[in-house]
Amino acid sequence: MRTESTGTVRLRRKPLLLFVAITVALSIGLSFTRGRMGDLRCYVLGARRMLAGTEIYRVERGPFTYPPFFAVPFMPICFLPEFACRSIWYFCNITMLGASCLLIARMAEPAMRRSRSSGRKPLQPTSADAPPVASDAADSKGSKRLDRRRLLLIALIVLLAGRHAISPVEYQAHDLVVFLLALLAIATWDVPKRWLPGFWAGLAAACKATPLLFLPVFVIQRRFRAAAALILTAAVATLMTDAVFPRNDGRLWGMAWYETFVSKVQVGAAPDVQSAWRSWDYLNQSLTGTLSRLSTPIPDEQVTERRFDVSLWNPAPPTLKATTLALQLAFVGLLLWFTRPSLSAGLPPRERTFHRLGEGGLILCGMLLLSPMSSKHHFCALLVPVTYCLVDFFYRRRSLPVLVLISLTIALSTFGAKDLIGRPLANTLLAYGALTWCTVAAFLTSCWVLRSRSAELRVPVQTVPLPERPQPSEIRRQAG
Repeated sequence: MRTESTGTVRLRRKPLLLFVAITVALSIGLSFTRGRMGDLRCYVLGARRMLAGTEIYRVERGPFTYPPFFAVPFMPICFLPEFACRSIWYFCNITMLGASCLLIARMAEPAMRRSRSSGRKPLQPTSADAPPVASDAADSKGSKRLDRRRLLLIALIVLLAGRHAISPVEYQAHDLVVFLLALLAIATWDVPKRWLPGFWAGLAAACKATPLLFLPVFVIQRRFRAAAALILTAAVATLMTDAVFPRNDGRLWGMAWYETFVSKVQVGAAPDVQSAWRSWDYLNQSLTGTLSRLSTPIPDEQVTERRFDVSLWNPAPPTLKATTLALQLAFVGLLLWFTRPSLSAGLPPRERTFHRLGEGGLILCGMLLLSPMSSKHHFCALLVPVTYCLVDFFYRRRSLPVLVLISLTIALSTFGAKDLIGRPLANTLLAYGALTWCTVAAFLTSCWVLRSRSAELRVPVQTVPLPERPQPSEIRRQAG
């Protein structure tokens, strides 16, 4: 018995060791081939300045624009040589991407396993010498067909979302940290420790403010422990930086972040902060950024390679602000409506796990659309709604909304890569909001799949009729 257990552990260690070896090789290779720090430069610089107690929120090129807690994870590597710093961060990013894919696969597996086992009788045990019968051959053909379906599913997920998933690795960005923490909140949604999802969401919110969108979902689902844990974790993590790494001038890091960047962001308008954000920026694929570009004519004398006219209408500023705010409120309303508790009530446990993946996809899409600034590498989060919709498409129903999502994403995102169509045309597609509309399609399609799966797979609650109350005459007759 001990030998079998040891052998099983060894078999499980082999894939892990292989993954670590491949990741180390990739990290060193990428550090050799890519000589620039990318986005890592601003994170490392922010960590160095925080350790010194000097200002990290400076208006400069590539400034540190994140909450103060996000500088803490980069302190262990901020004084290392550049090559070592980049290699370690490549290793961390690839590892976080692998862990994220594993979490998504585990949440999607119950929906695929349910489809595989539905409508099929359990196999009867047979002896080793018995010849295969017709049912065995049919099951063998069915398993091969399912394997091909799984391979096709993975290939289509890579086609639609693979480029966005590896974008943070390419740019050495921070997005996989927030993405993994958000996925941990989604994966622990139904664990006995009700506060645990709020803890992971709170850590994500301490790194970047957009995961605060988990809070209204927790409240509408009456997960008050998770909501309290989110607020408490984000507050403690933010204030911890002042207790452990105080500023030289005695101010709070959070107040400096708010005054320098957050206070400059207007509701319903694209952010415009010197050296940090521009109101017209084709890289900003949030809802406000795209609507601002489509509503701002650019005169010919101001046209440059990075700023050109894509306006479709020219409303007055109050009209544009009201329209943007109305659309943002509409997305928040849809998010809360399709994550309401009644939609998951009565679902089997396995189906509820997959349902949480769909709800998490809505939250992540909302984070992308409602953020003041959503760059290209932020859209690694599309991996969740794309996987959710495609698993439903392959294992439950071939639906038109998912076909529209596939077609739109391939046309605007996959075939819109600058390596395929050239930088000018790719930038033009981004200026028109290619990733914004792909995210809107993923959000709306996930809403439809959540509703249709709930209506089809929910187990109706059977009510047991109460016994009739005997009449007083009947009681006296029985007593007599």
